[in-house]
Amino acid sequence: MAVKKEQLSQNDKAHQDPNLATTKPKQEEKAPAVSAVEQKRIEEHAKAQVALAEAHDKYRRLCAEFANFRRRAEERIGTLRETATEAILIKLLPIIDDFERALAPTAQSNTVVEATQKGVKLIYDKLMHLLQQEHVQPIEAALGDQFDAELHQAVTPAPVEDKALKGTIVEVVEKGYRLRGDVLRFAKVIIGS
Repeated sequence: MAVKKEQLSQNDKAHQDPNLATTKPKQEEKAPAVSAVEQKRIEEHAKAQVALAEAHDKYRRLCAEFANFRRRAEERIGTLRETATEAILIKLLPIIDDFERALAPTAQSNTVVEATQKGVKLIYDKLMHLLQQEHVQPIEAALGDQFDAELHQAVTPAPVEDKALKGTIVEVVEKGYRLRGDVLRFAKVIIGS
């Protein structure tokens, strides 16, 4: 009821003063009110911005992951090629050993032995040429060389009379080989003790 009395008193004043009828009572100045529809649009826009940022981040991560995958796949292929080549070359090395044994000087020197020896030498040369093309190089291990554990594998020690030969190579059992600078097979040697 107090509200109605207040409204009535304002209406009475409006009848008395015509200027008051056109003016409304002053209200506190407020920020423009945002409608519920606009507020909903603003929230949807903010959500869309967050979703876009997340999608962009996910896209960048997927691109980086794919680049890493491609790099790893290329490395694996390269490693497989080298490993396959290495496995084949390791299998060929005993053949070279057999050829070297067959080429060792023999006590016989008739024409059959000489012809066989020339044929084996030809095959040996071709095989060595193939290995050189594949970047396989023999490890030099000569009698009297110092034993090097990074290049040689000691099969057994052998007693020597000369003290200067202790710790050196007194016999090469099998040649060692390198593939592109890395040891493919250690040279098997007998060292003096």
